[in-house]
Amino acid sequence: MSWIVSRVRVEALVVLAACGSSETVGPPPPVPSQPAGLRISGIPQTMFPGSTTLISAQWIDHKGGAFPRIPAITWTVDDPAVAIAGSNGPVDRNEALLTGLAPGRTLLRGSAGGHTASVAVTVVPVLISPPSTLSVEFKVVEFQEPSDWTSWYYAPQVRITATGVADVRVLGLRLEVLGLRTTLQACTSTPLGDGETRELFPEAYGDFPLTLSGGRRASQRTATAFLSFSGGSGEVKTLRLSGPIEGRGVPRTVPGEQSRWSLCSGV
Repeated sequence: MSWIVSRVRVEALVVLAACGSSETVGPPPPVPSQPAGLRISGIPQTMFPGSTTLISAQWIDHKGGAFPRIPAITWTVDDPAVAIAGSNGPVDRNEALLTGLAPGRTLLRGSAGGHTASVAVTVVPVLISPPSTLSVEFKVVEFQEPSDWTSWYYAPQVRITATGVADVRVLGLRLEVLGLRTTLQACTSTPLGDGETRELFPEAYGDFPLTLSGGRRASQRTATAFLSFSGGSGEVKTLRLSGPIEGRGVPRTVPGEQSRWSLCSGV
């Protein structure tokens, strides 16, 4: 019996020793001193002359994850006649504002630390004035919710009237407000008959208002929108709108009105 007990004790010691060796933790692998590359994000499928969007880049490690150190990035555009990238405005480190200037196609490049990433930028034509068959009014309403006095909201107000044409279809709207870091892109498929006037965003000063939190407000009092529509030929056209920011409004709701819009990635 004593031999059996001794053997059990010996085996137990062997098992404990094996467990102890398996729990030994070595030093963590060294953090690489250089990133493996970078990713550029925020580029819309198409831009318009006068359209501005916030772009950013993220340094990545060899596994595609975020790199812990962030070298500063230099932004350039191959054809500055098509678009330009700058840091003026509400941008953080490794961000830039990309502005479309003229129709065309070019490459946006971000580079630093021996790495360069590039993405295609396509700027498409826009109409500066509406066609004779359409009349458009545009402004942006600035307001706050009574329950939240720390956030400012900016919502589009668009009224469009068709004259002499019965087959206009509104397709989308991209709203930009200088001083806001975000844009609003909404899609729809709303028909507009001859002589019909439609307020495109009737609910609560806009189906999808933009928000600027933290008590800050848009730094400049202008807004731009790009309204896409199709006519009798089916050709899609985009109209550039500029209008004032009017405040200070109070949220409102139109009873019985249903939203006709949805958020989308492009107009």
